Amino acid sequence: MGQEEFNIRFAVEAALELPGQAPKGLQMLAATQRYVEVRGLFKETGDSFARLFSHSDTALRDERRAAALAAAGRLAWVADDLPACRRYQEEALSIYRELGLPAGIARALADLGYLAFDQGEMTHASALVEEAAAWAAPLGDRRLTAHVQHVQAVFAAAAGDFRLAYDLDARNLAMYREEGDTWQAIIMAWAVGANAAALGEFKVAHEHLRECLQVGIELGNRWGASYPLDAFAVLAVAEKKYTRAARLMGAAEAQRLRSGLVPQAADHPALRAVLTAAGGDFQGPAVDAARREGGSLSLEAATAYAVSDEE
Repeated sequence: MGQEEFNIRFAVEAALELPGQAPKGLQMLAATQRYVEVRGLFKETGDSFARLFSHSDTALRDERRAAALAAAGRLAWVADDLPACRRYQEEALSIYRELGLPAGIARALADLGYLAFDQGEMTHASALVEEAAAWAAPLGDRRLTAHVQHVQAVFAAAAGDFRLAYDLDARNLAMYREEGDTWQAIIMAWAVGANAAALGEFKVAHEHLRECLQVGIELGNRWGASYPLDAFAVLAVAEKKYTRAARLMGAAEAQRLRSGLVPQAADHPALRAVLTAAGGDFQGPAVDAARREGGSLSLEAATAYAVSDEE
């Protein structure tokens, strides 16, 4: 355990034990959301959130509790705990509505819209995100606008409009770069790369996926490397480089198993579209053998292979 993780654990335990400190502990834990997400510390942090939320001193339905619920919901979604994500985000939304805080309402609606989309509830998802956009529009908050636009971009890709999805997330990427938000920038780079692959813009896709993979590892994010590795695999499918694609897919699967955090394949409508279009071409004994080869690669070897042009 690193010093930062020890400090977070100590602060949570102290907040739970010292009279009147639980609300401060909740605020502190919410403030660590980005660090926890990048480093993949989901299990322990999720347990800490649950303990703090159940403390009688944190029951007040105020902005501090709402912000902590939103942070916990985000972490639960990344960790694929969708029931917890829905529970936290719905309570956050209800508090933000009670307090009349438009930015919080818009963000929670967008997150719930993405969750509804993830669970196949497209009509409900669209209604939630339309309302989120209406709340966000008058505020002029660039980061909030980008947050909503990213969900809209995913919806556009799901409808087959990869150009609109690409344009929305390219704007989001440029904004996050201007803001110096490296973590959100690489998430947008992944989305831009996925849409570029579906559009047949292979060089653009490669550049953005390379940024996502390499910069993410530089930030200390090893658990999330399976996302760009999967996208690189699908890019290779689009390029009809099936052996390379299978090796990268096997490497992505191995990284998910090593992390123990992301059991499902990284998912984006543009990536699904490319795989669907490939059909039976991306099958057979040679593909299976290459996939097994990829599963034996370390993350370092898989990264070097992904960013190269090696067949």
